Parts: sequence; structure tokens; C-alpha cells
Amino acid sequence: MNLLILIKNKFIIIISVLFLLAILFIIFNHPKTSSRLSEEKFVEVYVQLSIASEMYDTSSTKLEEERKKILKQYNVTQEEIDHFIQEYNKNPEKWAKVWEKIVRRLEEEKANPP
Repeated sequence: MNLLILIKNKFIIIISVLFLLAILFIIFNHPKTSSRLSEEKFVEVYVQLSIASEMYDTSSTKLEEERKKILKQYNVTQEEIDHFIQEYNKNPEKWAKVWEKIVRRLEEEKANPP
């Protein structure tokens, strides 16, 4: 029974992450910059954006404020995120590794909340 719950929780996390990524990509699809965003930084930013999305799911204003704070905190622009996504969409194997890192970090955050 616990295994079923664990699998269900992982599935929900993965679907949530994919949904958030799709929304971010669609909403903030601006011209790309030549800046390069590392995998590690993308994972951290994405994890923080995912957490913020859950925390502020009822307030789009607060969510947008938090999104801006997160981007500023990590010194990342939406264009850099979009460029990263565009480049990784060309390489599914690399994307799979990034998603594994994202899921792992989200699980760590869930297990050890601040």
C-alpha cells in the first residue's frame, strides 16, 4: 500500500512539474538571449518556482511577485529560462536527466520543509 502511495506521489509531482514548465514556456516565451543557464541553476530556479506555484496557487498577483523575487535572487531572466528550455527540447536524453534532478530536489524539499 505504501508503495502505491509513493508511486502516486511521484506521478503527481512529475505531472505538476511538467504542467508548470508548459505554462511558464507558453506565458513567458520572449526573444531568446545568448546567455547560458547551467543545469544546476535551472533546476534550483524551477524547483523554487514550483514551490511558489503551490504556495500561491490562489493568488496570481502574489505568484507573479514571488516569481520575480526568485528570478532576481538567482540572477536569472525569463529569457534565459526560455532559451534553456528551447535548447533542451532538442535533446530528450538531457531533458530526462534534468527532470530526474528536478523531481529529486522537489522530493528533498517536501521531506525537509524550511
